Amino acid sequence: MSTVSDVPESGLYTHYFRMSSSDYLALKWLTVRRTIPAPEGGAASGTQGLDARTASLLLNFPAAARVSARLGLLGREPSFSDDVSGWTYSAVAEGPTSVPITSSTGAYFKLPTFQAASLPTQLCRVTLGNTVSQPNQEFVVGSPYPDDLIGLYRSVGIECAYKWENENLWLELVANGGTGADIDWSPTIYESDFRIKAVSAANITGKANPYSIEFYAPKVFWWPTAAPEIAGVNLIQLPLAGVVARPSSGDPFQFIVVNGVTGYTWPT
Repeated sequence: MSTVSDVPESGLYTHYFRMSSSDYLALKWLTVRRTIPAPEGGAASGTQGLDARTASLLLNFPAAARVSARLGLLGREPSFSDDVSGWTYSAVAEGPTSVPITSSTGAYFKLPTFQAASLPTQLCRVTLGNTVSQPNQEFVVGSPYPDDLIGLYRSVGIECAYKWENENLWLELVANGGTGADIDWSPTIYESDFRIKAVSAANITGKANPYSIEFYAPKVFWWPTAAPEIAGVNLIQLPLAGVVARPSSGDPFQFIVVNGVTGYTWPT
């Protein structure tokens, strides 16, 4: 579900995408099509997946590059066609100045509980996973297709490579921020809110602001997945992982998108 407001300026819209507040496991049934280009003079072919559930969404924030996304789906019934001339779509490829990139000066990676300023990060991946019942759990006598695909639980994981600036973040994660004789190891996992944002290289045509996409989670548990390591040309990286937890109130996470679209129509 989403809500929208007409900020940061007239004619631009900020969209807040979040999970349904009434059903955290609500998953739409989808039909998925993939076309395969034809050889010269031939007809394109394609595959279609009926009754598909969204299984995962990976949002990749690499250093000095475009943000990319990968969507994973699990369907019940495949079909094939050797002529897809009747299949239509309205999506258009984004231009080079409208895709958010991580090297724009408005981009950032923040753990506000630890530090208000952006942290030097060289890679970040945000993965939303919907665990659904698997085909081998759903097969029934008399049908070659799974009987159903049921949402069981969902999770949001974060992976990132922190470019070593000093030991403060590492000590916060493993020793509650202590140093020297004050190091106080604790089994409690470090908790912070989290924001990562990328913006387009140029402003939206006729506007004073760029396109942008931001992921925000108010409650994330963090830990280093390994010791600080050398990552080429003597750079030091600290690999980190985080998992989004449900806060005491409000949304577990939001995707915040700024563009010129007034709103989106969701399938029923």
